[in-house]
Amino acid sequence: MSHKLEFTPQRSAWLRTASPPVATPAVGNDISADMLVIGGGIAGLNAALRCVELGRDVVVLEAEEFGFGASGRSGGQLIPGLKHDPETLNQILGEKAGRRLAHFAGHGLR
Repeated sequence: MSHKLEFTPQRSAWLRTASPPVATPAVGNDISADMLVIGGGIAGLNAALRCVELGRDVVVLEAEEFGFGASGRSGGQLIPGLKHDPETLNQILGEKAGRRLAHFAGHGLR
């Protein structure tokens, strides 16, 4: 017996196994907030959550469903890194800028 795996690139693997989404209202013409976040992926939802934690009123706009985009298809992985190793960055950018960029890439997700 063979099993065919169903793969639909338009749907996130997370969404196939997650609880049903919470109903969210459509955006009307009269809306106000302290912060507007465009995109309901990892970065957008994290930004919105942080703003709420700081006491801000936030609206998140997502054209599809939360988690629909690339961050929902990447398995939620944020892997720090750059195309070039630190030594090559130093050669390209100079030692000071190369070190700063390498440090930023390696510590940006903390």
